[in-house]
Amino acid sequence: MKYTDSHEWALWEGDEVTIGITEFAKKELKDLCHLEFPKVGARLKQGEEAVIAESTKAASDIYAPLGGEVSAVNERLKKDPSLLCTEKDVWLFRIKDASLDEYAALLSAEEYTQLTG
Repeated sequence: MKYTDSHEWALWEGDEVTIGITEFAKKELKDLCHLEFPKVGARLKQGEEAVIAESTKAASDIYAPLGGEVSAVNERLKKDPSLLCTEKDVWLFRIKDASLDEYAALLSAEEYTQLTG
């Protein structure tokens, strides 16, 4: 698993990359009521806004740690967004056609831990 400084995680599995947010980011989201996902088939660029997490108080952007084509979104979270904050390592979306170079440049677990202290 690799990480971004904006608190997303990415896990390369076969020909897809699974993406979610870290426990650190989950603590910042309170009273989550809606998630707006990208469309399956959409092309995202690395660092581009991918998901909007709306709470009762604010909206937060979740970014694509890698560029690629959205191959799936977590349908369970569409029905119950609160699962994002209550379940461990729940994923948001998956992409295909990602760059291995972009993945390699993401933070390691040690680097991310140093960042979040």
